[in-house]
Amino acid sequence: MSLAVGSRPCLAAWQKAGPVPDTQVSPSARAGGVVVALRGELDITNAAGTARILSAAIAPQLRIIVDLTEVTFMDCTSAYALISSRAQARKTGGDLLLAGPQPPVRRLLSLLDPAGPPVFTSEQEAINRCPSSRDHTAGAATRPAI
Repeated sequence: MSLAVGSRPCLAAWQKAGPVPDTQVSPSARAGGVVVALRGELDITNAAGTARILSAAIAPQLRIIVDLTEVTFMDCTSAYALISSRAQARKTGGDLLLAGPQPPVRRLLSLLDPAGPPVFTSEQEAINRCPSSRDHTAGAATRPAI
């Protein structure tokens, strides 16, 4: 596993975040940003660990794409971890984008924060349609109607 921001490795920060029970995390550096792939159930039992992992990925001017394709469940505490991590990333000039959430996860996020992180149908779409961390909304998929 490797995670790089520019030429500086961030693996040590990533490892300090520690494991998240019942969830797999796969970081990778791609297209001028970092992709964090979360898998499994994200709930109150692992929300703090998820928040630590996302915080470890935040760096100035860095775009973080959170791949939610394999997240089977998310509760409000984990959704809040995503929303607050985006706020932290934006304070550093970066951003946090979401890719591939399943319909129930997408609906939860849209109910909790209608103006929240841009949501893309896939990781590749997020990479292709949002070329820099400064372009926060280009190509963002629309939120589902409630």
